[in-house]
Amino acid sequence: MPTQSRKLFKDEWATARGAILAYCINALRDYHAAEDVTQQVALRALRGYPTLREEAKFLGWAFAIARREVAREFAKRNIRTNRETPLNLDLHGSISGEAVLSASDGLFDVPTIDQVLHAATEADLLSEVEVRILRLSLLDCKMTWAELGQQLGISASAAAVAHFRAIPKLRVFLFMRCPVCLGGPRLIAEAFAEAKKNAVKRLSPSEIEVFDIMIIRGNLNYRKAGWQTSLRTACNKVIQSFPQGSAGEVLRAFSAHGAKN
Repeated sequence: MPTQSRKLFKDEWATARGAILAYCINALRDYHAAEDVTQQVALRALRGYPTLREEAKFLGWAFAIARREVAREFAKRNIRTNRETPLNLDLHGSISGEAVLSASDGLFDVPTIDQVLHAATEADLLSEVEVRILRLSLLDCKMTWAELGQQLGISASAAAVAHFRAIPKLRVFLFMRCPVCLGGPRLIAEAFAEAKKNAVKRLSPSEIEVFDIMIIRGNLNYRKAGWQTSLRTACNKVIQSFPQGSAGEVLRAFSAHGAKN
């Protein structure tokens, strides 16, 4: 490719990259995977740039490539889930005595966020950096990635990656191991019923099945191919249906941290 064309491409890509990355994050719900796919989009766009018609809009063309790359990523995930191993969790355990329904008075004794994060760490679910970034985010949800990274001695991008990796894992952990933290089984069931009515962020049949069996019925032996991906996506969609002011609604707002950074 001629030097001038490379320079033009570099300028066009610098303008479009943020929107492409945001699209990939929203589609894949995984910052690390989104960065990888965005890089692949850049490579394919660079190779195809000489064939782009002058009247064509670069951003729309780049989005078309991004959609194909996201579809390829989902195809790879489907192949991986057929060979996946279970989550590194003792799914039949409880996080502590404080996290169960009291048989004597029928009231929930809600554990603190530190107890929850400690339990998730003990289960090897969250890394030390992920726990620290979650604690800092809870203390000040308005901190930018750069500010969070500075607190932890890591880059802004590394802070964002840690956050986006930790949130889906914490969300599933709370649904499976500490439903009381989200308001209890009844509120979760009501949010699930509302989520099934949502025509915009529609739950797929596999997502309904895995959430119903594992979260609503509590059958943790479910191991249908692709269950982990379906459960993570289902938990994210159900969180969107929690009522305002509930623990689930707070987690939803917390999960969205950094979207404006």
